[in-house]
Amino acid sequence: MNILSICSNPDVLEVMVLVKLLIRAITIIVPIILIVVLSIDYMKAVSASDDKMVYKITKNLPYRAVAALFIFFIPSLVKIVVFIADSDANDIYSCIENATPELIQVTYQNNARTRLDRLKETLSLDDYNNAKITISEIDDNTIRTEYENELNELKKYVDIKSKINKL
Repeated sequence: MNILSICSNPDVLEVMVLVKLLIRAITIIVPIILIVVLSIDYMKAVSASDDKMVYKITKNLPYRAVAALFIFFIPSLVKIVVFIADSDANDIYSCIENATPELIQVTYQNNARTRLDRLKETLSLDDYNNAKITISEIDDNTIRTEYENELNELKKYVDIKSKINKL
C-alpha cells in the first residue's frame, strides 16, 4: 500500500480525522462512565443498607475496571500489533496523527493545482470536470476564486478543442 497516496487523498484524511476524534472521545468517556456507574451502584447499595449488594458491587469492580482499561488502551494495543506486523506502520500512524482539517484543505488545494496543470496539458472535458469538483471542495474563498478564474480561462480552450474534435 502506498502511504503517500493515502495521505494525499482528502476523503481518506476526513475519515482519519473522524476516527481520531472517535478514539479520543472513547478514551475520555469510558472512564467517566465507569466512575458514574460505580458511584450510582454504591449509592443504591448504601442507601438500601444491603451488605450483599455492596459485596457484589465490590466483587464486580475489578472486572469493570479491567474492561474500562482495556477499552482505554485499545488504540495503543492496536498500534503495537500493527508495528509488529508491519515495519512501515509508522508512516500510517503519522498520517493519522497529522490528519487535520487544515491538512485536508491543503491537500484539496494541491490536488486542485495538479488537476489544473493536467487540464492545461490535455484540455479534455473529463479533466475539466475533475478540476472543477476538486476546486469546489476548497474552503478558502480567495484561493477557490483564483482557481475558478483559471479554470474558466481553460474552459474556453476545452470548448474550442471539443469543437475541433467534432469536425
